[in-house]
Amino acid sequence: MKGDIELDVDTLTVASTADIGGNLTYTCEDEADIQSGAKVGGETTHNVPEVEEPAPFSGIGGKIVGFLMALLTGIVIILIAPRRSASIAYSIRNKPWASLGWGAVILFATPVAAIIVCFTVIGIPVALIALVLYAIAIYISQVFVGLLIGRWIIGRFRETDSKAIMVGALASGLVILKLLSLIPYLGFWVGLAIALFGLGAMLVSETRLRAET
Repeated sequence: MKGDIELDVDTLTVASTADIGGNLTYTCEDEADIQSGAKVGGETTHNVPEVEEPAPFSGIGGKIVGFLMALLTGIVIILIAPRRSASIAYSIRNKPWASLGWGAVILFATPVAAIIVCFTVIGIPVALIALVLYAIAIYISQVFVGLLIGRWIIGRFRETDSKAIMVGALASGLVILKLLSLIPYLGFWVGLAIALFGLGAMLVSETRLRAET
């Protein structure tokens, strides 16, 4: 083959029967497999594709939608169960290590338990229901962590507050959480911390409320 060749490929193999009269320039993540006997008359140049770094604070539109959905979810929870919502936020603040520990157990043990249960035919529906509830619990964890942060900011941390104050605190806390999640490489750790503390506090709070009744 006469002349220069320029390629942009995922993988490249130059067969032993290839006869390139000019330069071979290719863009690929890995080096080409140039088999013995292949002829390249000119220079062989390997260019690595440019990897676009995520722009700082990218995905703001999705974060705004996520914030509004979380806020709406939190408002519904506060309106339905204000005392329980405050109790869960209280548990994160006053029993952080217990919340963190139990959160880790729930977060990592639940999927394993569900997989084990799935080995029995009868257990499949139970495992599916458990996983759905597990996903819901992880999602609403941000409501209680956001409520905790918001109440700490406005300086009102009593077990009973008006629903309006709780909603305002929730909005403030969720804004901070969403802003933190926009920071590159920090979003994963923020989400993990929210899930751990939120899941654990739900259990700690439930235990505490049962002991008081």
